Amino acid sequence: MDALSEALAGSGDSADSGLSRLIFVQGVAGTGKTVLLSHLFYRIATEMDINGRINDEDDEDILETDSSLKISKEDRRKAYILVNHNQQMHVYNQIASKLGLQKHFGEVALKPSQFINRFSEKTTSNRAIADKPRGKADVVLVDEAHLLLTQGDQGYSGKNMLHDLLRRAKVVIAVFDPNQILQTSQRWSEEDQDMLFPQQAESDVQKTAAGYSGQLERFVPLNMWGDHYLLSRICLHRQFRIAADDATIRWIDDFADGKRIGRIPQDIGEKDRKTGEYVREPFEIRVFDSPVGLFKAIKEKAYLKASGVDGCGLSRVVATYDWEYKGGKINDSSPDGLWNVEMHRDAQGVWRMGSGSGECREDTMRLILMEELIISVIHGITKSR
Repeated sequence: MDALSEALAGSGDSADSGLSRLIFVQGVAGTGKTVLLSHLFYRIATEMDINGRINDEDDEDILETDSSLKISKEDRRKAYILVNHNQQMHVYNQIASKLGLQKHFGEVALKPSQFINRFSEKTTSNRAIADKPRGKADVVLVDEAHLLLTQGDQGYSGKNMLHDLLRRAKVVIAVFDPNQILQTSQRWSEEDQDMLFPQQAESDVQKTAAGYSGQLERFVPLNMWGDHYLLSRICLHRQFRIAADDATIRWIDDFADGKRIGRIPQDIGEKDRKTGEYVREPFEIRVFDSPVGLFKAIKEKAYLKASGVDGCGLSRVVATYDWEYKGGKINDSSPDGLWNVEMHRDAQGVWRMGSGSGECREDTMRLILMEELIISVIHGITKSR
């Protein structure tokens, strides 16, 4: 928060004082990027006054309960949280409304195109002109920034959303993972990626991972699109989603990143030295010969009572874009109306998508298709005992 306050205040009379600043939040899945962004947005909206000062109270629990320590809504900075994803935008709107950060949906939680239109000059017919910014927000936080468009479409008349956001905000904080770019309209040239994500020396990478995770790096000049900005980043390395030892986490990261498939490590867990009881149970990686074996194993896990949950376990199979799915619509070809994953093994023993011809056989697998992608493993599964 102190670093953000300094960024908003600029650097006095220096040449950089009026430049917009871009801060990338980076880290692999499970390192807490979205949690950090959401928490930061709440603190910006409730603790920072219009001059960039923050409350001196360090006890966050008190801040959560004592409304006298929060500034009035009229004096809050103009902070917005954006995501180019309809479902996630709806969730952020719900959170912002419940926390009292907005009275109505779409006041502070917006899609990028909506924000750009709001801070743009208008034509006589009240149509926003993306190339003519009007006014600046103090802080804009962007989740899933790799979903920002790098070209125009029907709902966006500009050429690059990130550029348009920087022209409309003093500070842009963006969660960005270049490996999750899915569409042509979101792709960046190699030259632009090199400018936005300069390669670190190996010594710098080791230094960051060893003791500087989560700290804001110094700002460096960013000259793109014919404009001048300042660039920094926060790299998160601590894994929160996977309760495993370092060797297992490295194996999963290497596998997910397509680097290599090494020998599967054996995690022995962690035990309390006095009681001998597990404080972290071993994390197990299993590889199956068929998706049917995978499905049966997960069904068995789903019957186990998850820790702290009064009901079924949390095991599930998640399907991705390879499987047909239409949100909000009933599948007319399925008896239950759901969008299921169907696979069958042909006469040669090869697993294929679809149920195959003829009657349904024992080795046909049907899985409920879930909308949210968490971890996708084609021929294996990672699970915690």
